[in-house]
Amino acid sequence: MTWAVINEKTRLPICEYDSVIDYAETARATIPNEPQEGGFFYSYDKTHAPKEISVNISFSGDFEQQQKALNDIEALRVGLTLCTLVTPVGSTSNMALVGYSVVRGATAGANSMTVALEFQEVVSSSISSRGETWTPKNPTSANVEEGGSVRVSKLSEISGIGA
Repeated sequence: MTWAVINEKTRLPICEYDSVIDYAETARATIPNEPQEGGFFYSYDKTHAPKEISVNISFSGDFEQQQKALNDIEALRVGLTLCTLVTPVGSTSNMALVGYSVVRGATAGANSMTVALEFQEVVSSSISSRGETWTPKNPTSANVEEGGSVRVSKLSEISGIGA
């Protein structure tokens, strides 16, 4: 198996590039902390962040072919199409192109171009609801609290006002 950056909609490479130069994958998780009384913190529920993958691809050849590739890359960045990143050890699906940077230089040839692609995993989850429903009590079956009688305050007893 080889290295590839595949458009999930067309099942073809995202553009015509020469090679994948390098690949870096980052996976993180966070643990939220909430302040509590007495200066303590409460930590709970480890939350996994989406994977982030960066891929550097190289181009040689004419500038028209490179510009077409950059147009294809820009269309992926502003669009909703997802990509699959294929490596010799496996593949990662549901990756959205969230950014890229372009470097042109004469290191590998007069017309060489390198593009650093930044992908972020799109995590989708389904939320299911339980079939429980809440029904309020019948308004006429409410508990009797005061029974409608007026309470006389101590102030009115002493002053004689309102008695």
